[in-house]
Amino acid sequence: MIHNGFWVEGGEILGWMEDGHRPISSPIEKENEKWRNRTKWVWGLFLAGVGFYRSAKIRYPG
Repeated sequence: MIHNGFWVEGGEILGWMEDGHRPISSPIEKENEKWRNRTKWVWGLFLAGVGFYRSAKIRYPG
């Protein structure tokens, strides 16, 4: 979550750079970022699927 221009996550506050991206220092951070983005995609697709399923169920009962 973004809080006053800082990235607050898991109790740690990391300052943002000017372009709005978090500074990634170590390879571990890069790996974490990759997984975070992947998780966002998975959740997005999952929620979109659930929403589509619900709307389709309302439109076409049974």
